[in-house]
Amino acid sequence: MRRIRTIVMGVVLVAVGLLAVLSVVGAFLGADDAKVLFNSWPLVIFWVLLGLLLVGGFAVYPRLVKRPAGLAMHLGALLILAGGMWGSDRAHALRADLFGAKKVAGGFMGITEGTRENRVLEPNGRTVIGKLPFDLALRDFWIDYYEMPGRWQLAVVAPVYGGDGRLIDRRQAGIDWQVGETVPIPLTRAELTVLAYLPRARATYEEGAAPFVEITGAGGEAVRLPARAGAEVTIDDPPLTIRAVRVFACMKVRRTPEGNFEPYEAEGEGINPAVQLEFEHPDGATETRVAMALMPEHGRRPGDPAFRYVFPQPTGAKRDPDSPVPAARVRVTSDGREMIRWLLPGRDEPYTSLDLSSVVPPRAPPEADGDATPEPMEEALAPELFFVRPTGPIRDYFSDLAVMAGSEVVAEKVIEVNDPLHWGGYHFYQSDYDHEAGRYTVLQVVSDSGLMAVWAGMVLLVAGAFWGFWGEAIVAKSGIGKRKSETMGEQASQV
Repeated sequence: MRRIRTIVMGVVLVAVGLLAVLSVVGAFLGADDAKVLFNSWPLVIFWVLLGLLLVGGFAVYPRLVKRPAGLAMHLGALLILAGGMWGSDRAHALRADLFGAKKVAGGFMGITEGTRENRVLEPNGRTVIGKLPFDLALRDFWIDYYEMPGRWQLAVVAPVYGGDGRLIDRRQAGIDWQVGETVPIPLTRAELTVLAYLPRARATYEEGAAPFVEITGAGGEAVRLPARAGAEVTIDDPPLTIRAVRVFACMKVRRTPEGNFEPYEAEGEGINPAVQLEFEHPDGATETRVAMALMPEHGRRPGDPAFRYVFPQPTGAKRDPDSPVPAARVRVTSDGREMIRWLLPGRDEPYTSLDLSSVVPPRAPPEADGDATPEPMEEALAPELFFVRPTGPIRDYFSDLAVMAGSEVVAEKVIEVNDPLHWGGYHFYQSDYDHEAGRYTVLQVVSDSGLMAVWAGMVLLVAGAFWGFWGEAIVAKSGIGKRKSETMGEQASQV
């Protein structure tokens, strides 16, 4: 038996040494290449042999069962190994082949604001490797920057044309401005005058301005339903009476004891303005819909009129010492055309923009030669004026996610780097985002299979190491073990 123990101990030491080498190699390879390496067939064989060695240790070293520290550390290592193997790509593939399991081991998702998605893609972003049993909706995405002192900046993004009149690029240029001075807008023939600049400001509105729900029938008929409980409008196509039943400042959804889902007011927990609508048909039948500001298309069903939550547009700005954003009143002129507007970003927005198409009209595409088909007009060929917060490096970025089961929100969370959403057997981590316009997020999807075993193994490993290095010594030094032995000896002598 001693010789067997010596052989087992030698093999274990070699295996542990190889594991250390592989860990160092994996660290230098990077996450993707390391994943391929550790899921390769030679390594699969190695993991299986290492697991057998750990199991065999109980037979070769029976004292492990009697020593809490050794037993905990041994079981911990075994659980970590088993959990890691259970959560590996090959284990997921094997369960899919043998049992038809459809759980995806991992991948990536790209979701644009206001949309929902359930497809999991490979890192190339094109190949679909699986689908989730639920949808993820991106309600909002924003970037947090390190703040920089100074006034906000003005910049222009404008199309650039080649000698043949065709669009070749879009370029950005800053504008050096002072209040009251007329300066040229780069890349255009327009001029800009900042008429007023308020370092801290808030929007002003026409008297009585308030949010409303815009409802558009199939024939293009549009009506406004005030966002006020009890308000009512009618449309002809389809014939409906539409009422505002309830208004929310921050609508969230919860499950009732009966298993249904109901909206509720969660004011103070975020921003999600919404109006609960009642559609009444000519026969008296009613249906419920919800118009949400952050998810315009959510809840609309086939045959419904289009409806969207609309905020009133500001007509000006005024000083407000408590506001974190400024306002600028600008005049833009070009070829006899003039536009005067207020630039006022949202309270937490890093910029606001102004379309200059009414002053600098989009250029028509060049005429085609002969019978050639002219190139299609692009969506935005007019310049845009941007009012931008002076910022330092990016500090963090956030995604407001909602888990959708059909049309119901069953879970939600604002995630950031290293703070993922966990739902339905998956973790969803921030991975990347739209660096151009900040309109979409890229999530890394990671299956949680085997994760509980890994965590339990780590707890046992740490607890066993602590007990082995310090716990037993503390107990021995305190005399607790000795007194227990003496008590047991006395009891035995009395018997």
